[in-house]
Amino acid sequence: MKIGIDMSVLQSDHRFRGIGSVVVNFINNLSESDKSEHSFVFFVEVKDEGKTYEQLKLDGLKYEVRYLHNKIYTTLPGQLAIVSKIFYKALGYIQYLTGDPRISTSDLSDIDRFIQFDQNRKLPRKAHERVALFLHDLIPYVLEADYLWSFKTARLHGKSFKGSVKSELLRFQYMSRLKINAKRARTLIANSEYTKKDFVKYLNLNPSKISVAQLGVNTVNEENEIAKPSFIEYRTTMWGTVTQEFDPQTKPFILFMGGTDFRRKMVDLLAAFNNIRARGFDVSLVLSGDSLEGIEDIKNPIMKSYIQNNTSYLSDIHLLGYVDNIQRDWLYKNTLAFIFPSVYEGFGLPVLEAMSHRAAVITYDNTAITEVAGKSVLYADSFLQIAEHVTAILDNPKSLEKIKQLGVARAQLFTWEKTKDKILKALSR
Repeated sequence: MKIGIDMSVLQSDHRFRGIGSVVVNFINNLSESDKSEHSFVFFVEVKDEGKTYEQLKLDGLKYEVRYLHNKIYTTLPGQLAIVSKIFYKALGYIQYLTGDPRISTSDLSDIDRFIQFDQNRKLPRKAHERVALFLHDLIPYVLEADYLWSFKTARLHGKSFKGSVKSELLRFQYMSRLKINAKRARTLIANSEYTKKDFVKYLNLNPSKISVAQLGVNTVNEENEIAKPSFIEYRTTMWGTVTQEFDPQTKPFILFMGGTDFRRKMVDLLAAFNNIRARGFDVSLVLSGDSLEGIEDIKNPIMKSYIQNNTSYLSDIHLLGYVDNIQRDWLYKNTLAFIFPSVYEGFGLPVLEAMSHRAAVITYDNTAITEVAGKSVLYADSFLQIAEHVTAILDNPKSLEKIKQLGVARAQLFTWEKTKDKILKALSR
């Protein structure tokens, strides 16, 4: 089978997030048998092409590269610029119906199946019988209060009539594009059973059209000791943000790693940390993610304000920004507990990664996280319960061992090899 893949997701910020992780691990876990049976066509942007291959293992893989045809659009000058803006927005929507202009019909003429791993990107034109779409979540739609407001919600939050109409249109646009993609694709592949149920519920899709390929985690050899890598942290001073060396082992630390958008209740984590410290436990809080390069870099305004104004322990809150795989693995393995206060996940990959590295996990009991973690983590529903779990661990360190063993055993059920096999099986349907 000749499989086409839109690899431009690896040339964007997605390469460090869930979508990029799925693409990279799908390719990197192809077996020798898979490589002999299948060949691939990578569709990439000409600009920054090298980013596409940085994380990929391409030895023995039969593949060719085809470049996406990007068109350059001009904007009318002066007051006519608004006309251009309206025109291009309308054109973008129409292209969801007519097909991705970056990929021509001739580009797909010799391809058996084409897979788009980003559910929000346009699908190729005239390729219905060959297209598969990977589904991740419906977070912006389901969590309306935090993301895409309806007209009514926007008005309740004090938005003007015009602003509320705009909010409603953005909400409509998000779902209508997804519906178009879901109907145009021959095959849909969800990253979890929970995601499948959400797409059936909100988009009224036929369940038989959706396969499930739960995500995986790379195998961890517990016998291999991880040498402590060097770390830097970002500190805010009167002269701006500066970097300095940081040793996480100066005291026990609790850890968060990931994005800080609103579904991750970061204020709950910060409040729990304050509570733990107020009880007299001398621990630190380590925060890692690509929007955590200092307080000024935090995109979540509620979290940012809380750190600046509501903690007496700022010197023990350490922001590391993005960390590489070696640093990530060491942090997971050496943390007192990994805290993941999320109220909605399409899958919950950070939880699975933490479990595989023998981290005790404290997370909220919801959505796909329970599907992934089962009974192998500590569940909470408030900042107080997070604090109680952490203090219980500090009071009885031996209790850590059981939860760590359960986590490792659970994580071993989820492998990228299984994910790859399920994707290939869905493509062959």
